Amino acid sequence: MDGTTLRTTLSNHGIDREVSDAIIDYVGEQKSDLVTGQKLELEMSKLRGELREEMVEMKGGLKTDFANHRAEMYRLVLGTSGLIGLLVIAMRLLPS
Repeated sequence: MDGTTLRTTLSNHGIDREVSDAIIDYVGEQKSDLVTGQKLELEMSKLRGELREEMVEMKGGLKTDFANHRAEMYRLVLGTSGLIGLLVIAMRLLPS
């Protein structure tokens, strides 16, 4: 039912023109809110999808970064322990 038909129906039932205009305005606002709510829900679901994609990318990047960091730490620990081992051997071979 469009606004003109609703206004005519309300007038036929003895409702004042100002009241029918207020009713039509209220219905229009509610309809607008519904459309806005649907658009907002659609936008939120789209943003949720984008956020999930970014989180997956970041998770993959963090895993790669962590693997690189762990490899560097292993090299550092092995290199340091090897150096300490060489120093211990050198100290034993040096005359007192």
